[in-house]
Amino acid sequence: MASPAVNPASETIPAEIDDADDLFIPRDEGRRMFEEAARRIAGMSGAEFIRRFDAGEYAGIADDAEHREIIELAMLVNVGR
Repeated sequence: MASPAVNPASETIPAEIDDADDLFIPRDEGRRMFEEAARRIAGMSGAEFIRRFDAGEYAGIADDAEHREIIELAMLVNVGR
Protein backbone atom coordinates (compact mmCIF):
# COMPACT_ATOMS: atom_id res chain seq x y z
CA MET A 1 0.00 0.00 0.00
CA ALA A 2 1.36 3.43 -0.98
CA SER A 3 2.11 6.02 1.66
CA PRO A 4 -0.22 9.02 1.70
CA ALA A 5 1.13 12.17 0.03
CA VAL A 6 2.42 14.83 2.37
CA ASN A 7 1.16 18.34 1.82
CA PRO A 8 4.26 20.58 2.16
CA ALA A 9 2.05 23.53 3.14
CA SER A 10 0.93 21.65 6.22
CA GLU A 11 4.48 21.02 7.42
CA THR A 12 5.95 23.30 10.04
CA ILE A 13 9.12 25.21 9.32
CA PRO A 14 12.04 23.95 11.41
CA ALA A 15 13.19 26.51 13.97
CA GLU A 16 16.67 26.74 12.49
CA ILE A 17 15.27 28.18 9.23
CA ASP A 18 12.21 29.94 10.62
CA ASP A 19 13.89 33.35 10.49
CA ALA A 20 13.71 34.68 6.91
CA ASP A 21 16.92 36.66 7.45
CA ASP A 22 18.78 33.35 7.58
CA LEU A 23 17.54 32.41 4.10
CA PHE A 24 19.05 35.31 2.19
CA ILE A 25 22.46 36.81 1.68
CA PRO A 26 23.08 40.53 1.18
CA ARG A 27 23.06 41.64 -2.49
CA ASP A 28 26.73 42.67 -2.40
CA GLU A 29 27.76 39.32 -0.93
CA GLY A 30 25.77 37.46 -3.61
CA ARG A 31 27.43 39.46 -6.36
CA ARG A 32 30.87 38.78 -4.85
CA MET A 33 30.13 35.06 -4.67
CA PHE A 34 28.86 35.04 -8.28
CA GLU A 35 31.98 36.89 -9.42
CA GLU A 36 34.23 34.32 -7.75
CA ALA A 37 32.23 31.43 -9.20
CA ALA A 38 32.32 32.89 -12.73
CA ARG A 39 36.08 33.30 -12.55
CA ARG A 40 36.60 29.80 -11.14
CA ILE A 41 34.13 27.96 -13.38
CA ALA A 42 34.14 29.95 -16.63
CA GLY A 43 37.46 31.78 -16.42
CA MET A 44 35.85 35.18 -16.90
CA SER A 45 34.33 37.98 -14.88
CA GLY A 46 30.76 37.76 -13.70
CA ALA A 47 29.82 40.70 -15.95
CA GLU A 48 31.29 38.94 -19.00
CA PHE A 49 29.45 35.71 -18.18
CA ILE A 50 26.17 37.65 -17.84
CA ARG A 51 26.81 39.47 -21.14
CA ARG A 52 27.38 36.15 -22.92
CA PHE A 53 24.39 34.56 -21.17
CA ASP A 54 22.14 37.44 -22.26
CA ALA A 55 23.49 37.13 -25.82
CA GLY A 56 22.33 33.49 -25.87
CA GLU A 57 25.76 31.85 -25.97
CA TYR A 58 24.69 29.21 -23.41
CA ALA A 59 21.17 28.62 -24.74
CA GLY A 60 22.05 25.39 -26.51
CA ILE A 61 24.37 23.94 -23.90
CA ALA A 62 23.81 20.26 -23.18
CA ASP A 63 22.32 19.36 -19.81
CA ASP A 64 24.97 16.82 -18.90
CA ALA A 65 27.76 16.24 -16.41
CA GLU A 66 30.33 17.94 -18.64
CA HIS A 67 28.41 21.24 -18.52
CA ARG A 68 26.93 20.99 -15.02
CA GLU A 69 28.95 23.86 -13.52
CA ILE A 70 28.10 26.24 -16.39
CA ILE A 71 24.41 25.38 -16.03
CA GLU A 72 24.57 25.96 -12.27
CA LEU A 73 26.32 29.29 -12.86
CA ALA A 74 23.65 30.25 -15.42
CA MET A 75 20.97 29.58 -12.79
CA LEU A 76 22.67 32.15 -10.55
CA VAL A 77 22.82 34.95 -13.13
CA ASN A 78 20.19 36.99 -11.29
CA VAL A 79 22.35 36.87 -8.16
CA GLY A 80 25.18 38.43 -10.14
CA ARG A 81 23.11 41.22 -11.69
